[in-house]
Amino acid sequence: MKREILRGLSMLMLLVTLAFVTAVVSANGQTPGPITGNVPFEFAVGDHDMPAGQIEVRELSAAGRVLGIATRDRRASTVLLAMDLPAKPKNTQAKLVFHRYGQRYFLAEVWNGSEGKQLKTSKRERAIEREYATIIQADECGPQATRELARNRYATVEILAEAH
Repeated sequence: MKREILRGLSMLMLLVTLAFVTAVVSANGQTPGPITGNVPFEFAVGDHDMPAGQIEVRELSAAGRVLGIATRDRRASTVLLAMDLPAKPKNTQAKLVFHRYGQRYFLAEVWNGSEGKQLKTSKRERAIEREYATIIQADECGPQATRELARNRYATVEILAEAH
Protein backbone atom coordinates (compact mmCIF):
# COMPACT_ATOMS: atom_id res chain seq x y z
CA MET A 1 0.00 0.00 0.00
CA LYS A 2 2.80 2.42 0.93
CA ARG A 3 4.56 1.60 -2.36
CA GLU A 4 1.47 2.44 -4.38
CA ILE A 5 1.01 5.75 -2.55
CA LEU A 6 4.68 6.66 -3.05
CA ARG A 7 4.51 5.65 -6.71
CA GLY A 8 1.36 7.74 -7.18
CA LEU A 9 2.93 10.78 -5.48
CA SER A 10 6.09 10.38 -7.56
CA MET A 11 4.07 10.27 -10.77
CA LEU A 12 2.08 13.31 -9.68
CA MET A 13 5.27 15.26 -8.89
CA LEU A 14 6.75 14.21 -12.25
CA LEU A 15 3.65 15.41 -14.10
CA VAL A 16 3.58 18.74 -12.21
CA THR A 17 7.29 19.29 -12.91
CA LEU A 18 6.85 18.44 -16.59
CA ALA A 19 3.86 20.80 -16.89
CA PHE A 20 5.83 23.61 -15.22
CA VAL A 21 8.88 23.14 -17.49
CA THR A 22 6.65 23.06 -20.57
CA ALA A 23 4.93 26.30 -19.53
CA VAL A 24 8.27 28.08 -18.96
CA VAL A 25 9.71 26.94 -22.30
CA SER A 26 6.50 27.94 -24.08
CA ALA A 27 6.51 31.41 -22.52
CA ASN A 28 10.14 31.97 -23.51
CA GLY A 29 9.38 31.04 -27.12
CA GLN A 30 6.63 33.61 -27.53
CA THR A 31 7.21 36.47 -29.92
CA PRO A 32 7.54 39.98 -28.48
CA GLY A 33 4.70 42.46 -28.62
CA PRO A 34 4.06 44.71 -31.61
CA ILE A 35 5.91 47.88 -32.55
CA THR A 36 3.58 50.74 -33.40
CA GLY A 37 4.35 54.05 -35.03
CA ASN A 38 2.63 56.98 -36.70
CA VAL A 39 3.97 57.32 -40.24
CA PRO A 40 3.12 60.74 -41.75
CA PHE A 41 3.59 59.66 -45.38
CA GLU A 42 2.57 56.87 -47.76
CA PHE A 43 5.22 54.19 -48.14
CA ALA A 44 5.96 50.82 -49.72
CA VAL A 45 6.65 47.55 -47.94
CA GLY A 46 7.88 44.93 -50.35
CA ASP A 47 5.47 45.13 -53.28
CA HIS A 48 2.62 46.63 -51.24
CA ASP A 49 1.74 50.29 -50.79
CA MET A 50 0.70 51.42 -47.33
CA PRO A 51 -1.20 54.61 -46.46
CA ALA A 52 0.03 57.22 -43.99
CA GLY A 53 -1.11 56.72 -40.41
CA GLN A 54 -0.69 54.35 -37.50
CA ILE A 55 1.04 51.08 -38.40
CA GLU A 56 1.77 47.99 -36.38
CA VAL A 57 4.66 45.58 -36.94
CA ARG A 58 4.50 42.10 -35.38
CA GLU A 59 6.88 39.17 -35.44
CA LEU A 60 4.82 36.26 -36.72
CA SER A 61 7.39 33.53 -36.13
CA ALA A 62 9.30 32.56 -33.01
CA ALA A 63 12.60 33.15 -34.84
CA GLY A 64 11.44 36.64 -35.87
CA ARG A 65 12.11 36.04 -39.56
CA VAL A 66 8.51 36.72 -40.61
CA LEU A 67 7.02 40.16 -39.97
CA GLY A 68 3.40 41.21 -40.31
CA ILE A 69 2.89 44.89 -41.09
CA ALA A 70 -0.57 46.41 -40.98
CA THR A 71 -2.40 49.68 -40.53
CA ARG A 72 -4.10 50.08 -37.17
CA ASP A 73 -7.53 49.58 -38.80
CA ARG A 74 -6.22 46.50 -40.72
CA ARG A 75 -7.33 47.89 -44.11
CA ALA A 76 -3.83 47.42 -45.52
CA SER A 77 -1.44 44.68 -44.48
CA THR A 78 1.38 42.49 -45.73
CA VAL A 79 3.67 39.73 -44.54
CA LEU A 80 7.34 39.48 -45.47
CA LEU A 81 10.68 38.01 -44.54
CA ALA A 82 13.27 39.89 -42.52
CA MET A 83 16.89 39.36 -41.52
CA ASP A 84 18.46 40.08 -38.16
CA LEU A 85 20.67 43.17 -37.97
CA PRO A 86 23.69 43.38 -35.65
CA ALA A 87 22.53 44.47 -32.20
CA LYS A 88 23.11 48.05 -31.09
CA PRO A 89 23.29 47.86 -27.29
CA LYS A 90 23.21 51.65 -26.87
CA ASN A 91 20.01 51.95 -28.89
CA THR A 92 17.02 51.77 -26.55
CA GLN A 93 14.28 53.37 -28.67
CA ALA A 94 12.00 51.45 -31.00
CA LYS A 95 11.99 52.96 -34.50
CA LEU A 96 11.02 52.46 -38.11
CA VAL A 97 13.69 53.26 -40.72
CA PHE A 98 12.70 54.30 -44.25
CA HIS A 99 14.68 54.92 -47.43
CA ARG A 100 13.45 58.02 -49.26
CA TYR A 101 13.99 58.57 -52.99
CA GLY A 102 12.41 61.88 -53.96
CA GLN A 103 8.86 61.56 -52.61
CA ARG A 104 8.84 57.72 -52.50
CA TYR A 105 9.40 55.99 -49.14
CA PHE A 106 10.31 52.34 -48.53
CA LEU A 107 10.27 50.66 -45.11
CA ALA A 108 13.79 49.24 -44.71
CA GLU A 109 14.34 48.39 -41.02
CA VAL A 110 12.34 47.83 -37.85
CA TRP A 111 14.05 48.29 -34.47
CA ASN A 112 12.71 47.08 -31.13
CA GLY A 113 15.23 48.85 -28.93
CA SER A 114 18.66 47.32 -29.52
CA GLU A 115 17.41 44.52 -31.82
CA GLY A 116 16.72 45.25 -35.46
CA LYS A 117 15.27 43.53 -38.51
CA GLN A 118 16.12 44.42 -42.09
CA LEU A 119 13.42 43.96 -44.71
CA LYS A 120 14.18 42.62 -48.15
CA THR A 121 14.64 45.36 -50.75
CA SER A 122 11.74 45.35 -53.23
CA LYS A 123 12.06 45.32 -57.02
CA ARG A 124 10.72 48.89 -57.16
CA GLU A 125 13.32 50.15 -54.70
CA ARG A 126 16.16 48.35 -56.54
CA ALA A 127 15.01 49.92 -59.83
CA ILE A 128 15.07 53.40 -58.28
CA GLU A 129 18.51 52.72 -56.75
CA ARG A 130 19.84 51.71 -60.19
CA GLU A 131 18.33 54.80 -61.80
CA TYR A 132 19.91 57.12 -59.24
CA ALA A 133 23.25 55.28 -59.43
CA THR A 134 23.25 55.67 -63.22
CA ILE A 135 22.67 59.42 -62.95
CA ILE A 136 25.31 59.86 -60.25
CA GLN A 137 28.00 57.71 -61.88
CA ALA A 138 27.52 58.69 -65.52
CA ASP A 139 30.32 60.86 -66.88
CA GLU A 140 28.26 62.29 -69.71
CA CYS A 141 24.83 62.53 -68.16
CA GLY A 142 24.50 66.26 -68.42
CA PRO A 143 25.27 69.12 -66.11
CA GLN A 144 26.73 68.66 -62.64
CA ALA A 145 23.45 69.96 -61.20
CA THR A 146 21.63 66.82 -62.42
CA ARG A 147 24.05 64.50 -60.60
CA GLU A 148 23.85 66.68 -57.47
CA LEU A 149 20.05 66.59 -57.55
CA ALA A 150 20.09 62.77 -57.72
CA ARG A 151 22.48 62.60 -54.75
CA ASN A 152 20.31 64.92 -52.66
CA ARG A 153 17.08 63.05 -53.36
CA TYR A 154 18.08 59.97 -51.31
CA ALA A 155 17.75 60.05 -47.53
CA THR A 156 17.25 57.75 -44.57
CA VAL A 157 14.25 58.73 -42.46
CA GLU A 158 13.69 57.42 -38.93
CA ILE A 159 10.30 57.46 -37.20
CA LEU A 160 10.24 56.84 -33.46
CA ALA A 161 7.93 54.02 -32.51
CA GLU A 162 6.63 52.32 -29.40
CA ALA A 163 7.32 48.71 -28.46
CA HIS A 164 4.57 46.91 -26.54
